[in-house]
Amino acid sequence: MPHLGGLRRPERVVVLGAGFLGSQIAHQLSQSGRDVVVLTKSEPRGHAATLVHGCEVVLGDVRDVATLGPVANGAGHVIYALGALHPFASNFDPIADVSTALVPLLSVLEQLSRSAGMTFTFLSSGGTVYGDAAQTPTPEEGPTEPLSSYGIMKLAGEKYTLMHHRLGRIQPRILRIGNVYGPGQSAYRGQGVIAAFLDCAEAGKPLRVFGDGSIIRDYIHVEDMADAVVQLLDAPAEPRVLNVGTGVGTSIRQVLDVVRAVSGRSATVEYLPARATDVQSSVLDTGRIRELIPFNPRSLEDGVRDTCLVRSMQEGWRDPAVSGSPSVVSLPGAD
Repeated sequence: MPHLGGLRRPERVVVLGAGFLGSQIAHQLSQSGRDVVVLTKSEPRGHAATLVHGCEVVLGDVRDVATLGPVANGAGHVIYALGALHPFASNFDPIADVSTALVPLLSVLEQLSRSAGMTFTFLSSGGTVYGDAAQTPTPEEGPTEPLSSYGIMKLAGEKYTLMHHRLGRIQPRILRIGNVYGPGQSAYRGQGVIAAFLDCAEAGKPLRVFGDGSIIRDYIHVEDMADAVVQLLDAPAEPRVLNVGTGVGTSIRQVLDVVRAVSGRSATVEYLPARATDVQSSVLDTGRIRELIPFNPRSLEDGVRDTCLVRSMQEGWRDPAVSGSPSVVSLPGAD
């Protein structure tokens, strides 16, 4: 069976985006021996800067042919890890959401289509594209009924990526990722309940959560997510669409109990009215990915413990948003 990167190992990999996900993927690619180039609009800072140390970092806009072209030249694989508006904000300005999430992707796909057989990974969202699924854990062939503009944009990105594949332009992999957490995640975006809780506990601020805390998500540690991305470069090309989660659902209240127990910290929690665009339960069926690669993501308890350990080593680090206002957790899918 053909491999995503052909029979040769992709020695040069381009990561588009150096945010929470992109920086961790770049780091683990570099650790695997690949030559890694990171293309990002702004210079990485903080934890992200530490992770991409040793990678070639190019500042520029992916939509610029003069920028992406030379960066992708000679690369064996391109990974699309650019950020977008978070789900709640996306609903207030769908036009901006299209501009932020979809336009850059379409530009990248068009540019990569000029290199015959380019392999490409698109990071989608398992937490939003399925909507309120009738079946949980939800398999990849389940219906996709996103409730937010964010989820609609991710699903549109998948469709455009597969369209370019059908036209023979690229060899893609689409990863529907669960709720990622771990070191380096910022609570400033209003998402990431674990990072928000820890920030609020450190700052003595209340944590504000929409709903009664019963919303269920599939939480995956950022290193486990990145490890899956790296391993899949050497895996068979089919199937093209894969869930990347743990297959375990955890409610917000359960998450907060785990964080309290592991971190030894406490924060006041304020529960706000639920929102119509928040998926009530999202748990991913991971049977398909486990057939392709060795994949055994850590438990939430171990992941929170690892996160707290790294944060404790980052002396003086704190999300700047917490010092000004309470954190609001919007409970989206992947960043």
